[in-house]
Amino acid sequence: MSTHKGDPMQRVLDADVILERERAAREREAEAERGRRDPPNRAPIEPVENRAAAHALPLMAEAMEELHQRRFSPRRNRWKEVAEFDRRVRELGERQTTLNDELGALEERHKESERADREALATWAANGKGKRPEPTAPAVRQRIEELTQNREALSLAVTPCPGRQS
Repeated sequence: MSTHKGDPMQRVLDADVILERERAAREREAEAERGRRDPPNRAPIEPVENRAAAHALPLMAEAMEELHQRRFSPRRNRWKEVAEFDRRVRELGERQTTLNDELGALEERHKESERADREALATWAANGKGKRPEPTAPAVRQRIEELTQNREALSLAVTPCPGRQS
């Protein structure tokens, strides 16, 4: 049995060897007790009664836990394409959030610009002087429509669609 402290797989194998040796020793003892020398049928898993085998179980559990942690460690990313895809989806989601915030502000601004346009037109009509004021609400409405189209395009980009390459 080797002692590779840094290699969890080797520790699992070492612990497994200890357990197998203990099982084989118990089988030999049982054979001797029964007075038979023919190979026994595979015995069911017995509780660990031997000190060496009991010592091997925690080693095996520790090594398996370390293997599991290494397998899913963020330092060792095995699925770079999946991570890149997740990053891209997160980025698109952030862009959607930004667009939603901007659209909310523009909707409010559109309401205010419609009110301001009516007031400016009423003031011009009451005075009858100068050039008729240009409305500002249509430009805000156009920007809202552009951002709404952008938001819908982002939603489509994030939503999986069969046959579409991203």
